[in-house]
Amino acid sequence: MQDVLIVGVPAVVVIIALIELLKVYGLATRWAPVVALGLGVIISVGNELVAIYPLVEPWYNALWVGLLLGLVACGLYDVGSKTVLNRKGSG
Repeated sequence: MQDVLIVGVPAVVVIIALIELLKVYGLATRWAPVVALGLGVIISVGNELVAIYPLVEPWYNALWVGLLLGLVACGLYDVGSKTVLNRKGSG
C-alpha cells in the first residue's frame, strides 16, 4: 500500500498533465478517461516490473524524472509566455 501512496500521488499529477497536453494536440474529451486509465495501468505495470527486475529501476526512474521535468518546463514556458504577452498588451 505504501508504494501506491509514494508513486500514486505523483502519477496522478503526471496523468492529469499528460491528458491536458493530449487534449491540446487533439484528443477528444470523451477519450480522456480511457487514455487516463491506460496510462494508470502502464504506470502500475512499470512499478511491478521494477520490483521484479531491479535492473530496470534506473531506466524507469529516468523516465519519470524526464516526464516530470518536461511537464514542469512546459508549464513554466506557458505561464511565462502568457505573462509576457499580457504585459505587452496592457502597456
